[in-house]
Amino acid sequence: MKISELVDHLCDDLGITQKHLASLIDVSGEAIARSKNETFDPTAKTKVMRRLDSLVFAIYPLLQEPISPITRLSVLKTLAYPDIHGDFDSVVSALKQDKYQKELLRIIAEAAFKKIKEQKKSEDKFLSEYAKILAERTPKQVSA
Repeated sequence: MKISELVDHLCDDLGITQKHLASLIDVSGEAIARSKNETFDPTAKTKVMRRLDSLVFAIYPLLQEPISPITRLSVLKTLAYPDIHGDFDSVVSALKQDKYQKELLRIIAEAAFKKIKEQKKSEDKFLSEYAKILAERTPKQVSA
């Protein structure tokens, strides 16, 4: 697969532009453009290849989930993994710092996805309870 194809797929799956993708993986848009005709090679040592490989590895399970692109993007940006200093990392922050191996990036993505699902569940419960309270307060209309 060519880099250009991989980038196009990632952009579609995340609902972002190539410029935004370049920013997420902390490479220049020009670097991606220069690499676009190369074959994607996870063993290559260039920054573009390493970062794309790590990103794909981290989010591959999410691509199998029936979730929206914005949710996938949120997973990448959610601070979900504490480092040794007590600060939290997201997939994006860890990727930009070359902080962890790609296997740990997947664990961060899974933790972030779990966190987002729990937040959504909590929000849904609140909205459901709120709707119930509103329904109880609304005066019943009497048929004439």
